[in-house]
Amino acid sequence: MTVVSWPPSAMLIVVIAVAVLITVAVTGKVSEQEKKYQKTQEQYEKKEKGRS
Repeated sequence: MTVVSWPPSAMLIVVIAVAVLITVAVTGKVSEQEKKYQKTQEQYEKKEKGRS
């Protein structure tokens, strides 16, 4: 096993980059789920109005 000696600034950049990628991925997934929920809720409301 080899240990790579990176300067702290390079490690910090890598950590920040990974954090940004994860944040973007999670935000995209949540946004997608929110749109799906809104669509389902609108369909439910239309269905309920049709019953009354």
